[in-house]
Amino acid sequence: MFTRRLENVTPQFPDVVRGVHTAVDGPTILDGELVGYTPSTVGDAAREPVPFQELSTRVKRETDVERVAAEVPVVVHLFDCLYDGASLLDDPLAERLTRLEAVCDPVAPRSDPDAAATAPAVDAGVEFAASTAASPDDPDPAARLYREALDAGHEGLMLKDPGASYDPGRRVGRLLKLKPTMAPLDLVVTRAQYSEGRRSGLLGRLYLACRDDRPETDGAFREVGRLSTGYTDEELAALTSRLEERVVARDGRAVDLRPAVVLAVEYEEIQRSDAYDSGYALRFPRFREVRGDLAPADADTLARVEGLYEDQ
Repeated sequence: MFTRRLENVTPQFPDVVRGVHTAVDGPTILDGELVGYTPSTVGDAAREPVPFQELSTRVKRETDVERVAAEVPVVVHLFDCLYDGASLLDDPLAERLTRLEAVCDPVAPRSDPDAAATAPAVDAGVEFAASTAASPDDPDPAARLYREALDAGHEGLMLKDPGASYDPGRRVGRLLKLKPTMAPLDLVVTRAQYSEGRRSGLLGRLYLACRDDRPETDGAFREVGRLSTGYTDEELAALTSRLEERVVARDGRAVDLRPAVVLAVEYEEIQRSDAYDSGYALRFPRFREVRGDLAPADADTLARVEGLYEDQ
């Protein structure tokens, strides 16, 4: 069992190993998504998913893995078959889905709260990811599934071309993510790094901060994430010029900035995080626009970030 970055996490998910052994007729290579659910609802039709960051605690776990598996039970949602006796990477998605249905017989998650301390208490469920067929002429099935996914607490949909082959690591021409974004935040750029590759001369990795409005902090800025997507080449070039005028220190390809430039930023979720001094991190932040009409003192506050986190 591997993450999308090819990290072997098989030892951390013995419940998934048991579920897959029951459901899948191998040898085969399948692609899917693990979703964690609350223990009290994982066996219900209306499951309650847990935040991704709660599920991610299982990935690095090295001890008490069975106990943690019971605390954050998972279901494997399968959506592709990459190998079934031979590679299927060059086959169209429609044919790969046919093979997926042939090699997998879905099983429900198993939970035994009365299991002995030395016995596994849970087995992961294994099922096909919810899907539907739609076209530009008839998009309604996809719209209905999108609403159902959001109502169930999921992030959104993946839109896929049924005629496309499987090209690991590449999405262009094959799939798109469709997710809602939360209310944008106006944040200050406090430091940055030059990008790699064709954008190597541009400051494409920007650290974002909110304003700590507690009286004892004297308006300090608290970082809430790093931005690296959403701008065109032209927008990034103009933004780099604006930021380079405010560099106060350099360390290789990293620069510290005088807090002056405010950006409007979209994102999908706010998570608790020790990576930034605010205690929070924006998930998948995306550039929206430069707020030339705002000064750093007008940036969104830590209190607003905390409020959005609690309300999401």
